[in-house]
Amino acid sequence: MGTSRADALQQASRGFEHRGAHYTIEKLEARQWKVIDAKGRNLGTLQQRSDDGEGGDPVFAVYRPVSDQIYMEGSDWESLVQALINETEAS
Repeated sequence: MGTSRADALQQASRGFEHRGAHYTIEKLEARQWKVIDAKGRNLGTLQQRSDDGEGGDPVFAVYRPVSDQIYMEGSDWESLVQALINETEAS
């Protein structure tokens, strides 16, 4: 975890593989990214809420589309994005 993993998000967009499918994490603005599936569908938003959470790691939250309530929060942004994808793709 830690800063090096958070630094991977600083690109304008990056590919993300999960369960054999390709997703894109697209930077919207500082500390905020959109998660998009291969069809271009918005699956939700990832937001960095703090630089220094418990253990010194950044804290992230994911939101479902058209919701302002946090779906999940934690320091492992990859696991949060995977959980968001799993929830969205299951519905």
